[in-house]
Amino acid sequence: MTLKSKMIRKLEINNKPQDIKFIIPGVIAEIIFNKEFFKKNSELKEFTVIFDKTYADYLFNARPLLYSRLIKEFKNIDNDKELKTYVNKIIAFLNSNNDTQKVDVNKKIVKTKNSTTKSIESWGKIINPGRYNED
Repeated sequence: MTLKSKMIRKLEINNKPQDIKFIIPGVIAEIIFNKEFFKKNSELKEFTVIFDKTYADYLFNARPLLYSRLIKEFKNIDNDKELKTYVNKIIAFLNSNNDTQKVDVNKKIVKTKNSTTKSIESWGKIINPGRYNED
C-alpha cells in the first residue's frame, strides 16, 4: 500500500469532525514535507489551490512557513460542512496524483564522495600509498 493510498484511507475512514481535526494536520504535513509529492517548493502552489485562497510568494520559499499558515487557517474552521469540503478536496487531490510515483522502500541509497573527501584521499595516496585502496 502506497503512502497516498494510506492517507486517503485514513481520511475516508475517520469522517467525524473531531477525528478529522486531528488527522488533517498530519496529512497536510506529509503532502508538504514529503518530496514525493512536490520536488520543488514552487510546485506547492498546485496544492494550495484547494484552499481557495492566494498565498504570498514568501510562504513558498520555505515549507515550514507554508505548513504553519495552512494549519493556522485550518484550525480556525468551525463549520463541519466546510471541514468536510476541505477533506473531500484533499482526497480528490491525492486521487488525482495517486498514479504518478511510487516510493520503493527497498531502493538502495548510494552515497557519493564529495570533493573534499576526494582531495584528502588523493593526498593520502601520495603520502601513504599502501593505506588507501586504488579506485
